[in-house]
Amino acid sequence: MKIFLGAIVFYIAMISAVYALDIQKINGHEISIKEVDYEKVLSVDGREMHRNMYVSFDEMTTITDVPVIIGSSSNGGNACDSSPFVLSVPAGGKARFDGPLESCSTISHTVENDKVIFKSVNIPGQGQQNWEWTPSNGFKEIGTIAFKAKDTSGWNALRERSIQYPFDVLDNIEISNQIKTLLGGDFSLYQSILIGPGTGEYKRGDYVGQSCAAHQCGSQEGIIFLSQSDKQVYAALKPDGQKIRVYPPVKTWPSKAKYELKAWANKWK
Repeated sequence: MKIFLGAIVFYIAMISAVYALDIQKINGHEISIKEVDYEKVLSVDGREMHRNMYVSFDEMTTITDVPVIIGSSSNGGNACDSSPFVLSVPAGGKARFDGPLESCSTISHTVENDKVIFKSVNIPGQGQQNWEWTPSNGFKEIGTIAFKAKDTSGWNALRERSIQYPFDVLDNIEISNQIKTLLGGDFSLYQSILIGPGTGEYKRGDYVGQSCAAHQCGSQEGIIFLSQSDKQVYAALKPDGQKIRVYPPVKTWPSKAKYELKAWANKWK
């Protein structure tokens, strides 16, 4: 990594228990993040480049001799992770702002000699999104890798406690296939709920999890009960503005699963 000490002035500060860069000047340009009307505003030489509820600088590097700042932007809430942006300040030119990327997923990046590669988490139903950033062209999509379940532990996953959040079941080959068969035409909708914000816990060896579709908590939700003793999936979903759908029929649910279903469904009474 090349750092031109005469052109770049910065210091590292601790913010909210994580490290973030507070960069003051690059190539003679004044750079600041200030709070305005309860939002963070990123400006270069007094010119507003971006604003959001949360804006921070995460890493500084150079790409083909161009100073580059990789940052994060978020509008708050827990439905989506923060999204990356890139601020570049070429010598003798104006600063350029690219992003934030339009993705709700957690995104990582890798710095290469002439570009930065960004990758999202590989999410069921969405896959892994990939982008490259270059000083000349900014962001460019470079394809999506389809999601494929890879956990071969089957129902031993409950004994191993490897399923923590509801979306973890989608990476389990045996259990996810059982869910697909059980839900049929509603699987796609149910999957979109499972990958949203959720919680899960173990109760006497069984797993019970609840989740909601991103930005639709309270209106579009789901519950999953994994019964260790009979190795069966019991699921229900509440589509937005519709009645609860239960799989398989509730009369076939064991009493312990019925108890969880009733407690979950009470919120819509």
